[in-house]
Order: sequence, then structure tokens, then C-alpha cells
Amino acid sequence: GTEQALRRALAVRADFAEANRRLLAILLEQQREDDALVHARAMQRVKGAELPGVVAEGDILARKGEWPAAAVVYARALQLNRNGELLAKQHAALLRAGRNAEGERLLGEWLRSEPRDVVVRSYLAERALAERRLQDARRIYREILAIAPDSALVLNNLAWVAGQLGDADAVELAERALALAPDNPAILDTLGVLQVERGQVDQGLANLNRAVSLAPALGQLRLSLAKAY
Repeated sequence: GTEQALRRALAVRADFAEANRRLLAILLEQQREDDALVHARAMQRVKGAELPGVVAEGDILARKGEWPAAAVVYARALQLNRNGELLAKQHAALLRAGRNAEGERLLGEWLRSEPRDVVVRSYLAERALAERRLQDARRIYREILAIAPDSALVLNNLAWVAGQLGDADAVELAERALALAPDNPAILDTLGVLQVERGQVDQGLANLNRAVSLAPALGQLRLSLAKAY
């Protein structure tokens, strides 16, 4: 019934972004990737829905593991709207397609032409973290921090990496992050863990307990507190 209602809405206004997004979500939730592809390609023929349709096609192809095709579609999306999020998607698709040299060339050109881009650099830092390349992650986060010195998220991530590498300024970085976002449970967790590891047990436990009180459903925060105890 929901699908039918959304299709009726789109029959009235084919560029209705929220209806398109919800219809695609329903189709994918039901694992109807082929139907979702048909709709994404239909969106591309509607003025005002071209870009979301192309991006959706790339995302669906990536979900299906058709990485070479996804890379081609993301390249089309970049021609319509040059932004870091799409560049990151294309780079990831190229790597998964085994076209590493092309991906690295694309990435290098982007970073040279966009020296203040933080989206792609954040993507690279997250990849480095996932691959446990902590020194690379630290270097990239420090580059981002030079561009966006008041980013609580970047400070928090850098503090975590610095803590893993034993850097002396790890606690200071986490404290700066907390000053920018004093009620953020993830930052409280990072700071609390670092404080306990460095012998500041009372302060660390207080911050870890506060993190759990702010987000009691997050199991990772409770685990950090248990480990600290």
C-alpha cells in the first residue's frame, strides 16, 4: 500500500525528492534491486531528479557488487555535480573494481585541485582507520584539522588515533573536542578512556559514566566503562 501511494504521488509530481527516496528504500528493503534500478533510471528522465537518479543507480549497482558499472555511473554523477561525496564513492568503486591506479590518479587530481576539501580527506582517514593504518589516519586528520580547526568530530577521531599511537597530546585533543561539543557521548567516551589509561582515573570514570547516562542504549559506551572499572 505504501508503494502504491508513493507511485501515485510521483504520478502527480515526478521530481518529488522524498517520495522518490522512500520508494527506492522500500524496493531495496524488499531486495528488489532490479525494480529499484528501473525507477532510478526513470528518475534520470525527469527534470529536477536527474542527479538523485544517477546517484541512486550508482548506489544500487554498488550494492549488487557491480563495481565497474558503478564507477562509470558515479563518474556521470560527478559531471552533473562536482562534490567530494561523489568523488569518494567513485574512488571506492574503482578500487573494488581492481582499477587502483585509476582511482589513485583521480584522488590525487582531486586533492590537488581542492586543497580545502574535508569530505574526501575524511573518507581517506576513515579508510585508513578501517585498515589499521593509524599513522596515515593521524596525518590525514591533522591535515583536516588545519582546514577545520573547530571540528569536534575530527578532534575526537584524532584524539582516539593519537591515544592508540601513544601521542602525548591525545587527552588535550579530546578535551578540545569536548569543549566544542560538551554533551557528545562519543567524545566523552574517548576522553574518559584516554584519562583512565593515563592514570586520571576519577576524571575518566566520571566522563565514561556521563557518556552512558547520555546514551544508555549504546553498548560500546557500557563496554568502555566496564573495561575502565
